[in-house]
Order: sequence, then C-alpha cells, then structure tokens
Amino acid sequence: MSENEASVRPESISHREHHTSAQPEFVFTCDACQHQIEVDDSVAAAIVRHGCPICGIRATTACLRRVADTPPPDH
Repeated sequence: MSENEASVRPESISHREHHTSAQPEFVFTCDACQHQIEVDDSVAAAIVRHGCPICGIRATTACLRRVADTPPPDH
C-alpha cells in the first residue's frame, strides 16, 4: 500500500462507518407499490426528491412516518 493510499483509507473508512451507523428515523411506505423501508433523514430526502426506490412513483412527505410512531408490520 502506498503512503498516499494509507493516508486516504482511514478517512474513507471512518466516513463510511459514520454514515452506515445512522439509525433509521423514518418508515417510508410507497402509496403505489406498498414497499416499506426504514430510512434515515438523508435517504428520506432523496426518496421525496426522486421517488420510490422500487417503482419510481413520485413520493411525498405523507409517505414518511417517524419510526417511533409506526407500528411494526404484520407478518
């Protein structure tokens, strides 16, 4: 490993750990396909901007509920 790679790698690992450790804040439920996923605030914002990650249908903030306010799904 070069000196340059060694200096870049710890930062990227730290950055990844910071972003993957985010706790879900919202439950997104698509009105069209009924897909339901737990997401953090940045993913929720992306879904509202770009639509459902499964079917692509436009999503609104009404499709998002706080995790604490959402009962677990029926199995």
